[in-house]
Order: sequence, then C-alpha cells, then structure tokens
Amino acid sequence: MIVKKYTRFPSELIDDTKIPVFCTAAYARYLTEAKSQDVFWLAGFKNDKMICIIPFSIVKKLIFKKGCFLTATLNISSQDEFCEKEFLDTVVQFIKNNKTCDWIEQPPNWALFKAVPSNSIFCEFGTYRINLEKYDETELFGKMEKDKRRSIKKAMDSNFVIQNGPECLEDCLQVFSRATAEGNHTLPKKKELENLIYYLPENIRINVAYNNGNPQSCLVLFINNYSVYGEYAGRIASSSRNINSFLMWETIKEAKKSGVKYFDFGGARINPEPGSKPEKIQNFKEHFGGELVKGFLWKMPISKFKYFLYDLSLRSFFLLSLNKYEGDIIDQELKRK
Repeated sequence: MIVKKYTRFPSELIDDTKIPVFCTAAYARYLTEAKSQDVFWLAGFKNDKMICIIPFSIVKKLIFKKGCFLTATLNISSQDEFCEKEFLDTVVQFIKNNKTCDWIEQPPNWALFKAVPSNSIFCEFGTYRINLEKYDETELFGKMEKDKRRSIKKAMDSNFVIQNGPECLEDCLQVFSRATAEGNHTLPKKKELENLIYYLPENIRINVAYNNGNPQSCLVLFINNYSVYGEYAGRIASSSRNINSFLMWETIKEAKKSGVKYFDFGGARINPEPGSKPEKIQNFKEHFGGELVKGFLWKMPISKFKYFLYDLSLRSFFLLSLNKYEGDIIDQELKRK
C-alpha cells in the first residue's frame, strides 16, 4: 500500500456527502482559520486506486507538535481490497519518515477505529448509533425504551416548543451558561459557537426546547447527509426531564426526514462503572434505541522524549493547580483494567 498526502480535499475522487463532516474541506477550513491547526488528508492507494482516506491535524505548542486523526479510517472501496491495520501501519511510518509530529494523540470520541497500528496505546470504546435508513419513524419510536416513550408522550401534551437555527444562539448560550454553573461540565462559549456557525453554516444545527417561551434544553449538532453527531447538550436543572427526551426525539425525527443515514450520540465507554456519571449518560443514549457500535481509540508517541516532556509538564500543571490529572480517555480506560 502507498500513502499520499493531500493538502486540499480530493473532491474529484470522493463524494463529500458520503463521509462524516469531520473529513470535509469545510471542517478543515474551520480548524485551520479558527483554531490555527494544520490539516491535511492521508490516502491509501493500491494499484493506483484510492481505497481509503483519513484527515489529520497538527497543533503546535511551543516546541511540541501533536497530531490527531479527525475521523477513523474511511474505506471508499470494496471491503476485500482494504486492511485497516496495514493502512495505519503505513500511515504511521509515513508520519515518522516525514517527522510530521511528535506524537499522535487520542482522536475525538466519534473516531472509532476497527483496527489499531502496531505498537500503539489503545483501548476499546464505542458509540450509540441509530441507523435512520433502516427504520421508519414508527419503528424508531418503538425501538426506544418504554419509559422514554412515555416521557415523550407526556411532553407532547405540554407547552413545549422546539425551535432551531442560528437565531436560537443566544437562547442556547443562556441554557449552556446555566447548565455549566449548575453542573460539573463546561460547555462552549459564544465565540466558539459563532465560529462553528460561520465556517460550517450547512453543518451546524442548534435545537432549543422551550417551556412557556423560556429556553430549557439545547442541543448543538454536526450534520450532513452521512450522519448527525451530538456534540454539545445542556439542560437547566430545574426543567422537566421530559423536555430533554422530547428535544432529542424531535431532533432524531428531523434528521430522518432530511435523509440523514445515521444518528450518532458521540462516544460510549465499554462497561462503565455502575452508578457512575458515564453510565447514566450512556443509559440516556441507549434508551433511544441506538445500537452500541464498538471500536478502538489509540495514540502513539513518535518522539518519546518530547512525549514524556509534554506529559510531565501537563502533570506538573495539574499538580500546581491542585487538580487531579486523570489523563485522556485511553489512560482512564486502561487504569480501570
């Protein structure tokens, strides 16, 4: 297999409506101009035919260059021509030969690999995904957990209203501000959401649920014909739990009507600790009828010295700020074993 680097998305070879939004030229422009990242694509060829592709970004911090795959490997050929491990081993060698980065960090939780390269650090991970093409709306509703269906039916009899679009940004930010203050998670600020809307106007959806005109729950999603990805979600603690379920169901229906192939809830740990926050979040996702799709997250040091130095500085920063350093998802999952 041969690997070729593209600094411009090869639209003449790939239909970008059939791949995740995170592999597209529009998303690369967002990362390049709004996040100051260097983005390119690495494609695998056999017999002069492109069979797979993966987007890669580089972030420079001081003396460090960290690389990150933005999606898992995208197979664009028949399955029998493709071996993901062979491709990833070749990509890693390409990165080493060209001194592209100092290490490859954990990818986003939507980037589930079916295989990992040799000598990588990895853990099993998953996501709950609904196949919107496979089922009609009645079947999708029937696949949900019984209490979830009951909750949605109750919400339909209430004064809940769903609105979407960039004009809902301020109401979304109001919900996120309240949710951040009331919880232990941080949601994006105004500038970040404005950048997403500016660079990805066709691929960002803001859905807000209102009760008697007051914003109560919000979802920010990435969307294209291939899939919807739930990126950010917030709910005011005092709001009805039914409104959250209602908002999610209306969003799923909207994606179905738009002809989207998948609805991806975005990340799931395998066998989370009973009673833990991850388990509660995943129960919410599972109860909407999604299938648990399993794969791997992986990372790899290229320069072991720089990787060690960066990790040491990160641990020192957390220690000085009196916070516990838990590492990335891969670190956390490996500690559980």
